[in-house]
Amino acid sequence: MPLLSTFGAASKAGFGRGGKAKADLFYLVLGGGAGSPGQSGGGGGAGGLTTNFPGGSADEIVAGDSVTVNIGSGGNSNGGASEISSSAITTRTANGGGAGGNERANGQSGGCGGGGGGGNASNSGGTGNQGGNGGNSPSANANPSGGGGGTANNGQNSSMHQNAGPGGNGTSSSINGSSQDFGGGGGGGTHGFPGAPIGSGGNGGGGPGGRNSGGVSGTNGQGGGGGGQRLGGGGSGGNGKVILRFSNKLSGSVSPGSNSIGTDGDDNVAVFNVGGTLTTS
Repeated sequence: MPLLSTFGAASKAGFGRGGKAKADLFYLVLGGGAGSPGQSGGGGGAGGLTTNFPGGSADEIVAGDSVTVNIGSGGNSNGGASEISSSAITTRTANGGGAGGNERANGQSGGCGGGGGGGNASNSGGTGNQGGNGGNSPSANANPSGGGGGTANNGQNSSMHQNAGPGGNGTSSSINGSSQDFGGGGGGGTHGFPGAPIGSGGNGGGGPGGRNSGGVSGTNGQGGGGGGQRLGGGGSGGNGKVILRFSNKLSGSVSPGSNSIGTDGDDNVAVFNVGGTLTTS
């Protein structure tokens, strides 16, 4: 039995505006993750997440409606915003993640906050406005930095004297028919000593931090934050994603061809990896 059959689009199809066939629209909008751009950088914050699935208040669409989709890019610094808009629905925006702080600098605010930078200074993580805050880097530390915030929880603080903060975990969703995590924060970078623990990336595409080098970029399509490292810039954030779900009482097509539409039970599921358009009929 499809997950949505008891409360979602399939159960509420009928006639709406202009006497046209209608369906409830469920969405997941994920912003682009942020990077860790500088020396001793904190983990990048994941892209923010907004969703009404499952159980949220649905938007109504009818045959002939179109929905414009923009996908936020992951960045070396702050991530970009993702958005869905249409004359038929309220615009939904997921903000890009906040970059990890450079050495002796605070993390940036964003969808999820960036981790505070290392370097013998008290550096705070950035604030997440659609997810978790970045972790802090207390002044007693030499080089470790805080983890970036994830969509489900905050990035963790670094600790004395070499332990970098892990990134916050992402949020699990089954809007596309199978469970997947979205929006893991990047892990903090640590001191160059061989045994120094790096900050792990959060579940949902967060890149782990490195030591002198090796900070890993966040995963594209999961909006993950990039991992920090001690020397030079760390990993970049991963691109965002949009998923739209509605009853197969309406047909739908997507453009361009790098996006896709399929079915799960009685529902259509459109997946956008790049900006484009959903058109219903």
